[in-house]
Order: sequence, then structure tokens, then C-alpha cells
Amino acid sequence: MTLVRRDLGQIIDAKADHVLIIDIGPANGRGSGAIASLGRAYVPSERVAVVV
Repeated sequence: MTLVRRDLGQIIDAKADHVLIIDIGPANGRGSGAIASLGRAYVPSERVAVVV
């Protein structure tokens, strides 16, 4: 995983790109460390329901 993060860090444009690395391994033992982010900071969008 360290090599993947290092290589991606050299390839992406940290000001424009956003890469999420998600550990989809076994649920037991998985917690906040299951998601790693490279590049731009992650800002969750506001969830809005639109009815047409």
C-alpha cells in the first residue's frame, strides 16, 4: 500500500486531483483507517433531495 500511495503521489496533480484508497478487506478490525485520501482535501457535498 505504501508503494501505491508513493507512486500515485508522484503522478497526480495534488491541486486538482483527488484519489480515495478504500480498504475493502474484512469488516472486523476496519475502522476510520479504512479510507485514505491523496491530493485535494475531501469535502463532502451537501445531500439534497430533488423531486421533479
